[in-house]
Amino acid sequence: MAIVSPEDHARFQDEGYLTIDTRLPPEVLDGVVRELDGKYPSLSGEDPLTQNTRLHDAWTLCSHVHAIAIAPRILEMLRELYHREPKPFQTLNFPVGTSQAAHADTLHFNSLPHGFMCGVWVALEDMDEDNGPVYYYPKSHQLPEFGMHDAGTQPGYENYLEYERFIDRVARHYGLEPRLAVIPKGHALIWSANLLHGGAPRRDPNRSRHSQVTHYFFERCRYYTPMFSHGVEVAWREPKWIPLELPEPDSRAD
Repeated sequence: MAIVSPEDHARFQDEGYLTIDTRLPPEVLDGVVRELDGKYPSLSGEDPLTQNTRLHDAWTLCSHVHAIAIAPRILEMLRELYHREPKPFQTLNFPVGTSQAAHADTLHFNSLPHGFMCGVWVALEDMDEDNGPVYYYPKSHQLPEFGMHDAGTQPGYENYLEYERFIDRVARHYGLEPRLAVIPKGHALIWSANLLHGGAPRRDPNRSRHSQVTHYFFERCRYYTPMFSHGVEVAWREPKWIPLELPEPDSRAD
């Protein structure tokens, strides 16, 4: 029996996102928060991609992070939405909101054929307007896949702020209205590759916003990084796939 209803499937195609109940057990969600406590780096904020603390690929450190990335219910939903096998390749964990400007993941991760990538943001605690939830622009995935050249600049992280300014102008030009992902603990936001999204400002700086994003590609594609691509010079990538089963603890570092 299908998990995704025809109505939700149509909504995802039209709106570019879907909110779901992951049905992950509380011990997994709480386990991530507990096991990653004290492991987040202190970042200076000079890098526009890491304005607040975040931890990359903590699935290599924490079995609960891994469990979320390969959660059977999430994987099955992605199969039904994309009609291909999902392949998780990156996790990002956050203790607080990022206040990150809007962007599309297609700048960072893309595929040939296009569109076979998505993000799944899982709330590890209840989200509200004060702790800086993810925001997104419904239907913005229908816009062109904008790159650094569209922003009038060259590839590279050093020019990323120009891209952010360009995306802000795009959102205002098309009259896009942001929506907040105010979701309860254990629920998730699935967004398609080209959906514009970011991190809402933290109204209460004392609040946490424990959450996890897993990025997925899909099988039978080639993968590349538009951020570092220029014309015919494509920055192809070989993703580090997240396995369905973790190796034994003493062999993970090999």
